[in-house]
Amino acid sequence: MFNKYLKVTCTGLVASLSLVIGSAAFAQGARQMIYANYQPPSNAANQFGYGPYFEAVTKDTNNELTFDLVTGGALLGAKAMLPGLRDGIADGGFVVSIYTPSDLPRDSMLTEMALVGENPAVMAAAVAETVLLDCPDCRAEWEKAGIAYVAPYATLPYYLMCKGDLQSSADIQGKKVRAVGAWGKWVNELGGVPVNLPSSEVYQAIERGQADCALGSAAWLKQFSLIDLVDTIVDVPMGTFHGAGYVAYSKKTWDKLSADQKTALMVNAPIAMSGEILRGYLPEDVEAKEMAREKGVKFLAPDEVLLEKMAAYKAKEASQVAGIAEGRGVENASDIIATFLENKAKWDGLSAEFGEDPKKYEEVLYREIYSKVQP
Repeated sequence: MFNKYLKVTCTGLVASLSLVIGSAAFAQGARQMIYANYQPPSNAANQFGYGPYFEAVTKDTNNELTFDLVTGGALLGAKAMLPGLRDGIADGGFVVSIYTPSDLPRDSMLTEMALVGENPAVMAAAVAETVLLDCPDCRAEWEKAGIAYVAPYATLPYYLMCKGDLQSSADIQGKKVRAVGAWGKWVNELGGVPVNLPSSEVYQAIERGQADCALGSAAWLKQFSLIDLVDTIVDVPMGTFHGAGYVAYSKKTWDKLSADQKTALMVNAPIAMSGEILRGYLPEDVEAKEMAREKGVKFLAPDEVLLEKMAAYKAKEASQVAGIAEGRGVENASDIIATFLENKAKWDGLSAEFGEDPKKYEEVLYREIYSKVQP
């Protein structure tokens, strides 16, 4: 899939790349890759991200690499993913760094720069460029944790979605809110009580009264059936979740692959990123909000108090996150954050080139990042 795409968009590299990826035989032979994700089968990350990505890799390796995607946490849950991949239980999986921040403090730091996120395509690209090209310590951190990092993840902006009627931001006081990483700190600022749970457990938590609200993508209304529980949505974006290892492989598996196979896994990464964000989550987000309005869910406009708290939090986010990362042993935290924000600014500019077009996004990702990465 991506080979054909390259022939259109990257003609200067096609001849050599096609010979590398399209060779008839691989030294290491055929292999079925077991890939784990804790999200449900219907999740856009599985359908629109992994599905087309795996198909492209299989085609580009002449069926030498095939995939068995195990979803819904049936093989590895969110918190068990990193140790499970490190131990070789699966060949690849979705590794969320904030569940193991001591193992992945730099990636967790990028994820915790949450409220600066507005455009998920921009944020994913900024993370990828930072980790793969501009921060050797970041990539080395993944390798030390037993993971071959290929591509990050990003959601549409997060919203505060609650069971029950909220009249103003004052009603957030004392609410138990499912919030991880940076959003836990943000919930504290709002006077709420953060509850650290994987997104896959948020429905049960609200249903059982373990949480009153969730900070998450509007698409969760559909993905996790929160539409059945949520009565009020605070109608202001509260950052994006970006970072983690969306496309990531166990080093035990990676080290056994041929150079050709590694190249195929790497250069097709833009397909996974564009699929997850622009083909999957973007239309789901729009649809979910329409569903909520049709059902009569209240969209509460942010009051001045909330907006002032957001502005104050954003102003101190970088220094606060750097301080946390330094406490985890990241000596150059401020420098990494500065690089990340520079890359965000770069991709804010590049976004005019791709907009919401998945293929154009893939083209720019390849040109700016994946054509330059050594697998």
